[in-house]
Amino acid sequence: MKLREALGVEPSDAITVEQPGGAPDLSAVSASVAGFVEAALQDRPDLKSLAEKLRAADDDVKAARSAWRPAIEFESKGSSQSIWPTVSQPSLGDTTQFVWSTGIEIKWNLFDGGLRKHEVLRRVSEQRQAAEELREKSDGIVRETWVAYLQFGTAIRQQEAAQTLLQAATTSYDASLDAYGYGVKNLIDLVNAESQLAEARLADVEARSAVLTSAANLGYTTGNLLRPRPDAIQSVTTQP
Repeated sequence: MKLREALGVEPSDAITVEQPGGAPDLSAVSASVAGFVEAALQDRPDLKSLAEKLRAADDDVKAARSAWRPAIEFESKGSSQSIWPTVSQPSLGDTTQFVWSTGIEIKWNLFDGGLRKHEVLRRVSEQRQAAEELREKSDGIVRETWVAYLQFGTAIRQQEAAQTLLQAATTSYDASLDAYGYGVKNLIDLVNAESQLAEARLADVEARSAVLTSAANLGYTTGNLLRPRPDAIQSVTTQP
């Protein structure tokens, strides 16, 4: 429940948790950061809420202004009327005829002590406030998306560097182990190589974790964390 409140979505226990997979591929998003910004502006629930608030404010302004204008009503009625109401002789035949009546009624309150004017001004003020909130939120989302995207790209590069370091440390350890077996290197050299390998493995794990965290942050920023899209971040097989 707290997770959904933090994400700004409706309360529900229908949450699908993705199993940890491979690291997202930077090539899938490197050329379309503008697409992520556009997706964020379309899918963020908080932005949609502010957009709805602005539309409601627009409707309130229209309603307030319409109340200031005159109201025109058109009415039409039809009825049957007797030509000679006091005469009732069968020899005269039908003594009734169909009568139409139409009319237009105009109502215009010319003086209300400025009540309607102040109501319009109040609605316009609320409309401007809603528009400003929407603009400010949109700018913030664009900034958040760019920052999240850059963090994701940085994490990818750091992981690549960590994998290169791990490969070098693994090669160095294997060489030191062979040399120790042949008596060329002593135990201290082997322990140092093993320590460097352990540090490289730890750096690789931390880099992988940073990639997954930054990818999730990018998904949250664009509003796609709980609603995957076809153009969302794609996963690839984790490199060894």
